[in-house]
Amino acid sequence: MLGNDTADPAAYQHRYRAVFACPMRLVLVFPSLRAQCDRANFEHSNLTPIIAMPIETFTNFFMWCTIINAAILIYSSLLLWLAPDFIYRIQSKWFPISRETFNIVAYSYLGLFKLLFFIFSLAPYLALLILA
Repeated sequence: MLGNDTADPAAYQHRYRAVFACPMRLVLVFPSLRAQCDRANFEHSNLTPIIAMPIETFTNFFMWCTIINAAILIYSSLLLWLAPDFIYRIQSKWFPISRETFNIVAYSYLGLFKLLFFIFSLAPYLALLILA
């Protein structure tokens, strides 16, 4: 039995492998498994995380996220700066909205998008550049 402390760990070797093949959360969820894993002397001491990616992969991912999101932010800003009447005419056909409300919504959109861009694209990319 897994909960029996007097059992021979070699008899349950196949179960230890199953525990290590699963995410380590299982060991934290079931404390009795941790004790048995400790007794097994970790025959598989070269355990690696299930998902192991090099930092360059994450850096490239956040670099492209930053480039794409920056392009969207610049495009939206230029569009709202250069052609606000055109955008208002299109939006007012779909939604009954006043010009003042449209200005508030457009400004709020740009502000929120810029904030999310800095927090979720640019900051992680810069942090990964610093770590590399």
